[in-house]
Amino acid sequence: MMNDGYGDTAFLIAFCAGRWIERRWIRFRPAGINAAGILLCAAGMVIFVLLNNNIGKPLDNMLGSHWGHFARRMITILYYTALYPLIIKRVMNRVSPQNGKPEA
Repeated sequence: MMNDGYGDTAFLIAFCAGRWIERRWIRFRPAGINAAGILLCAAGMVIFVLLNNNIGKPLDNMLGSHWGHFARRMITILYYTALYPLIIKRVMNRVSPQNGKPEA
């Protein structure tokens, strides 16, 4: 029960922080459906599933059960609220830059 509390607290903190990071610095905007976007989404889902399934036990062993759950949830939520939108934005700007200019 206590592990769930640590995990849920991390969800709340990470979601708020990830949303703030995304709105403040990343400013992700959907570009529409295309082949590159679909492949990028599939790759991101594979990374998410691998991250979600394989990071828990090493963190539990390294940090202890409670803080391991906290760190796992924090990393997972920050991945798909802040890090992955940044990756999508960078890759999609290189594939199809706006105004014909690639992003630096």
